Amino acid sequence: MFAAKRKRRVKKEAKKTKPGRETKKTTETQALIPKFRGVSLRLIAVFAIAQAIALFAGAQFLSQQVSVVKDSASLGNAAFLFAYVIGATLLMLVLVKYYKGNKLFMLVEYLLIFSTVELFAAMFVDELASLIIAAAVVLVRHFEPRVRNGTLLLAVAVVGGLLGASLDLLPAAVFAGALAFYDVIAVFYSKHMVTLAKALDSRGAAFAVHLKEGKESIQLGTGDIVIPAMLSVSALRIAPAAAVFGLVGSLVGLVVIIVLLEKFKGYWPALPPIVFGTLAAIGVFIVLA
Repeated sequence: MFAAKRKRRVKKEAKKTKPGRETKKTTETQALIPKFRGVSLRLIAVFAIAQAIALFAGAQFLSQQVSVVKDSASLGNAAFLFAYVIGATLLMLVLVKYYKGNKLFMLVEYLLIFSTVELFAAMFVDELASLIIAAAVVLVRHFEPRVRNGTLLLAVAVVGGLLGASLDLLPAAVFAGALAFYDVIAVFYSKHMVTLAKALDSRGAAFAVHLKEGKESIQLGTGDIVIPAMLSVSALRIAPAAAVFGLVGSLVGLVVIIVLLEKFKGYWPALPPIVFGTLAAIGVFIVLA
């Protein structure tokens, strides 16, 4: 789970004014009201779209009983997935240290796109057609780099939908909570996630959604999209409205992390507020229902 990151140009004031009481009061009021730049609003929009796609995909997976585990209620699934994430992170750290190219990362990205698109398309068309569609999407991604964010969002949305369809809410919540705690440690204390994010970004690896607008940019890790999608899809087992509550809660959590980025910039663990917002919203629905 990568840290969210934001860069922005700092404008120098043309002339300084002597701070008076009214100016000071205005400045304090403005400081309390977060200003969302265009690139931040775009991130909120693409995040919401990805969550909606994940809900649609997850509903299809649930209806066709597609799952990656045998027992969706087992807490062992949460432990296994968490260990998998830790292992994958360690492997990536070794790779970025000793492998200086970018072809391997591109291959991983293409395999992710191909497998997820094929899996999603297979629910609506026959196997041959789904393979053709997946191959076509990979070719478009290869020859048109500008679609990278779009294909990556589709891929992670399908992954989130599949995980949510595979886990009941309790193991999904335990897995998400463990990752949120790990995200804090990895970004603020060991800082190895910051190191990994910078290394992957320098190689052009598509492990984060990266939006730019002029000299401004914002970046959100794929895991920060997958995990709330998983929770919302898992909530579909309770009721469709519970999943909608989860989606809204994840958006609130995203807004919180964006406010922090707007104010402080740098790298922040995005999962804690997003996971908390998603679970809190689902919890509100359960209480009200």
